[in-house]
Amino acid sequence: MAKSKLCYCGSGKLFDDCCLQIHQGLRVAATPEELMRSRYTAYAINNLSYIENTMCGIALEEYNKYSSTNNVEHVKWLKLEIITSNVEESTAIVEFKAFYRANKRKYCLHEVSEFQFINGKWLYSAAREFIE
Repeated sequence: MAKSKLCYCGSGKLFDDCCLQIHQGLRVAATPEELMRSRYTAYAINNLSYIENTMCGIALEEYNKYSSTNNVEHVKWLKLEIITSNVEESTAIVEFKAFYRANKRKYCLHEVSEFQFINGKWLYSAAREFIE
């Protein structure tokens, strides 16, 4: 039996007990932060169907699966840091930093993301702000 590794999202849990369960539909992300973590993990393991299925609004309208596929093939995700997570009834924001390597250089994506609670699920709705 193969030994499960720690989840890519940085939760400290095993991947099989964390984001994999959400990706497989065994449970839904309970909070916007958990959804953010599962989306980061989806990018790390090239699960772009999950990315698309967890979007709504402007984020979904502007999503380009071809461009995302091309980017994922050239990026190695290194670490996720959640800075803050604020929930107000059916809307939320999560500020995070996602560290990655591309073209032999390290980068940081610093973003404030918006989420909506729709039909019993949190969905990513927009990138409110990119911070350099």
